[in-house]
Amino acid sequence: MDQQSQKARNKGVAISALIRGEQERYRMYDPHLIAALDEVYQYITTKVDPILTKVLEEVLLYQPDQTADFLANAVRGTLNLKKYNYVELKRQVYFDRKVRHLMILATNNAIRERPADVQEFLAELFEARSKFY
Repeated sequence: MDQQSQKARNKGVAISALIRGEQERYRMYDPHLIAALDEVYQYITTKVDPILTKVLEEVLLYQPDQTADFLANAVRGTLNLKKYNYVELKRQVYFDRKVRHLMILATNNAIRERPADVQEFLAELFEARSKFY
């Protein structure tokens, strides 16, 4: 086995051990872990989910080609539907190709950063990725 693949394997083993440790803590009802999970759940359901649910519905309804820019404007409430080109794909295909990665990225960054103004944070995040999505 060459050195690079050995490093990758070692990294994978370390990550697997870390995940197993967290899973064991969860199974053993570690109060600190349960409290942290409850806090994240509360944050997602009260701050992030209401914003993303609304814009997710809009983006899947219209299916714009410029998904990130559309989401940024939808979050801000400055959406101009005439500005965009639209694609015609099945909703699941469109979601998989254009939307899923942005939603995961937005959710993970919002949880990690915990911004005071979630709406503006998400708008800036989507706007920063408008050249890529």
